Amino acid sequence: MNAWQILAAPVLGMLASNACAVPLAASGFDAGAQGWFAVNGAHSFDWQGSGGAPGGHVQAKDFDGQTLWFFAAPADYLGDKLTAYGGSLSFALKSDSSSLALVTPYADIHLLGQNGVRLVYAGSLLPGSDWTRYNIALVADGAWHVDSISGAAATAADFEGVLSDLRQLRIRGDYRQAVETTGLDAVVLSSAAAVPEPVTAWLWLAGLAVVAGTARRRT
Repeated sequence: MNAWQILAAPVLGMLASNACAVPLAASGFDAGAQGWFAVNGAHSFDWQGSGGAPGGHVQAKDFDGQTLWFFAAPADYLGDKLTAYGGSLSFALKSDSSSLALVTPYADIHLLGQNGVRLVYAGSLLPGSDWTRYNIALVADGAWHVDSISGAAATAADFEGVLSDLRQLRIRGDYRQAVETTGLDAVVLSSAAAVPEPVTAWLWLAGLAVVAGTARRRT
């Protein structure tokens, strides 16, 4: 390894670490339900200490296979989450049913903001018997809509209004026509990746070039 590589390695590592997204809220369910619950027609909501992706997880069941229900996030995920715009919501789902998918398309995620403004995401999720991981971008990319999946495409301004005072975050748990038990695990709400300022990065690299050149001449 030459002098440049030796000197650059820690700085490049620092810059890479700064480019990582920052978790704003996370639930691994290894020690309990962490405040999550189920709403809108689910029953038998409980925490399981094993069988997750990995570790523990939460799960709930349909009443009759007809009512669309959701997992609801606790307070850690709510409030001022404006920095989540450009970030992501990731989670894992699992269903114990192999029946046909619901015929009618529904939103997979609901974000409710102040004044009742709701953003919905319809990505045609369909978890199977094994854990399936999803990573949903929180950005105005055409996949998010206002009020319903047939509503207007959400804009950056819509996201900013909702995320600045997030009142509800819900993830759908009902995907199959027959009665099913759906599990949820590994939920992470993340901010956008923090990219180092160009000027800062160039100053670091320029300084390293000078030091490396000096070290090379001395050698």
